[in-house]
Amino acid sequence: MLVCMAFDGNPTIINPSIAGATKRKTDVLDSRLLALHDQLNIWRETYIPDENIKSLRVLIAQRVRYIHDSTSTDNRINNILTRFGFTLGQSGSVVKTSSIRVIVENQI
Repeated sequence: MLVCMAFDGNPTIINPSIAGATKRKTDVLDSRLLALHDQLNIWRETYIPDENIKSLRVLIAQRVRYIHDSTSTDNRINNILTRFGFTLGQSGSVVKTSSIRVIVENQI
């Protein structure tokens, strides 16, 4: 993607195995076939998102990761509490529900 962003034009990214389903696969044959396809405009140009969309994708991925980490932590704390006979996890999330969180902090 970095090469495509540095390329000042309209790049087209094509998988050579999709472009030409031949039994012989060499770089020379692939480059000739892709050059021919480029001249005939068979493939449309590759979509490259702008900076705002890339930033949003990174933020969404971080959010998903933090939600996963929060759920893992919640399950880990709930498993430890259950070993000692506390069943607070039935009433809600040990991490996210503030009333249950206060009880857990008092027990600690």
